[in-house]
Amino acid sequence: MKWSRATLINFAKGLLLLAAALALAGCNRNRELQHYKLQGTVVSVEKNVHEVTVNHKAIPGFMAAMRMTYVVKDQAALSKLKPGDEIKADLFVNRKNYDTWLEDIQVSQARSGASSSTP
Repeated sequence: MKWSRATLINFAKGLLLLAAALALAGCNRNRELQHYKLQGTVVSVEKNVHEVTVNHKAIPGFMAAMRMTYVVKDQAALSKLKPGDEIKADLFVNRKNYDTWLEDIQVSQARSGASSSTP
C-alpha cells in the first residue's frame, strides 16, 4: 500500500494533535494536585480516624496561619505523633475535590511526656 504525501502529512498532524492533547491532560492533573510545605505544632492526634490537628504557620500561596485538621494516610507516621510535637510535612491538596492530607511528616522537636489524645 502506497500512501500519498497528503495522507502522510494528515497522519503526522493527527499524531501531533494527539501528543498535544495527552500533554495537556497531564498538565491538568498536575494543576489538580498541589503541593505545599507545612510547619507547625501538633495539637491533637486522632488515630482512629487517621487525623492530626496542627496549629501551622502561614503557607505561602495557599493559606494564612491557623489550626486545621489533616488526614494522615500513613498509620505508622501518625502513631509517632504527639501533641506538642513540632513538625514539618508535605501538604497535598486535590483542587478537584478539596481533599487535603499530609505526607513525609518529620518531627523537628518532640515534646517529651506528651501522649496522643486517642490510644
